[in-house]
Amino acid sequence: MKTKLLGFICLFFLGMTQPVSAEPDLSAQELLQWSKRHLLLQPFQVVEKLDDSDPDFVSGLTTRLGKIDYQVYLDPNEVVERERIQYRPACFEADSPGCQGQIHFDRAPDSNASRLIRLLWGEKVLNDFLNSQLMLSDTVSGEKRWYQGQLFNYETWHFHNDVNAHFAVVSKGAGQSERIQQYQACLQTQCRSF
Repeated sequence: MKTKLLGFICLFFLGMTQPVSAEPDLSAQELLQWSKRHLLLQPFQVVEKLDDSDPDFVSGLTTRLGKIDYQVYLDPNEVVERERIQYRPACFEADSPGCQGQIHFDRAPDSNASRLIRLLWGEKVLNDFLNSQLMLSDTVSGEKRWYQGQLFNYETWHFHNDVNAHFAVVSKGAGQSERIQQYQACLQTQCRSF
């Protein structure tokens, strides 16, 4: 009985000193510690960056709905600036005809997307996204949207039947108008960073 109580107390205090969820503005070290404790997500791996647009850390998980790639981008101070997940359904990986994704990052509270956001970032981030304001929508290259929440900014991108869909949580410190300008410049040069 004493051992169980001691274990509970240790877990309680460990939980108080560690972030409950990954989110922008954490240090790289806090993010790595969080990923080691996540029940489903593989621990983050450091990326050997070949281009400035490459993420700093990557991880992933496979669900019954498909494959999720988790990418983390740090600012020059090694603080998380942006986290992005990329979803591809199992039928995409299998190259099945008529493939259609089952995750669409809209603001429907009971969708597969909301369940995934809750799993990775928690209720606080999900509610902030669900209550965020749509700032801009663009359909030049798939369907790209920028949202402004109270805590963070958000970006979504969907391509052809959701066979490729992205969701990003972006620090308020990474100016949204600058991100939109970078995206528009990116379209002109066919870059791959968005």
